[in-house]
Amino acid sequence: MMSDENKTTSLERVVPAQSPCRQLPVNSMQDIAVAGELIARSGMLGAKNPAEGFLIAATCLQEGMSFLKFGEKYNVIAGRIAIKAEAMLAKLLELGGDYKVLDRSADKASLKLRFREAEFVSTMTWEEAQIESYTRAKDGKSLKDNWSTPRRRAQMLWARAVSDGVRVVCPLATQGTYTPEEVMDFDDPRPVSQVGEVIDLPAVAPTPVAASAAAPAPQPESAPATMAATPRQSQPSAATKAASMQMPSVTAGTPFDIPPAQPDVDYSICRAPGIFQGKPWRDVPTDQLKLALNVTTPNLTQGDHAVIKQIIEERG
Repeated sequence: MMSDENKTTSLERVVPAQSPCRQLPVNSMQDIAVAGELIARSGMLGAKNPAEGFLIAATCLQEGMSFLKFGEKYNVIAGRIAIKAEAMLAKLLELGGDYKVLDRSADKASLKLRFREAEFVSTMTWEEAQIESYTRAKDGKSLKDNWSTPRRRAQMLWARAVSDGVRVVCPLATQGTYTPEEVMDFDDPRPVSQVGEVIDLPAVAPTPVAASAAAPAPQPESAPATMAATPRQSQPSAATKAASMQMPSVTAGTPFDIPPAQPDVDYSICRAPGIFQGKPWRDVPTDQLKLALNVTTPNLTQGDHAVIKQIIEERG
């Protein structure tokens, strides 16, 4: 008979503690994009736009870590993932290395690091840093904000000494990443030239529902007044309800601007990019429907949102 300890060990082998399957349920790139947009809106991890939020979500998925663990270890600066100096030292200790602080002031940062057979004293002085261009602002004369005070200068010198030293004795602890202090001193990225032709689509004015709605055909007294469409699925009531909502209205108070509904569009079908594109909204899981309500995309209009909300309400 297997003991409780052996059962736990077997479970951990199947589902590691930091396995992505214990994180967000991600099935497509669209799911990562949705998570990235919500991360950017929350401001929790310093993402300034959905692109940086996508970078965080993708990193957490690939590295198998939670958002909280990401915040403990990394910073996102100007679209780059930067590892904190203390996280570098923590990784060095985790791998079996050690270090000793020799000096940490506004004029000098120095520490002795050791990992296996490698040993190195990493030192960075303010005198050395003043020669480098990364301490200067764009005018070439004044200091950058992160070098302008003794306290900030001490932090910058320490981060560079740590990064340089850990990189020398234990590259496994850095894996090619830089500290946030180093990333802040990088040159501004070059603007990306646009490839191909950019076409500005004209804005489409909202069409009143009453103007496009056709008069309902006479129905027998035993049939509901709104059942005017022919069922296309195995569940007649579900299909006809979706078909009757071709030009629905949207409840006021949405968190962002949603494109208006368009005439002659079947809103019972998902038009958002991803694995559910082209499938009926009623075939989409409820958790995915809720995520779709928080996506800003021209493919989802007020008509789609109304259909999604009705399906969620029907499912309870």
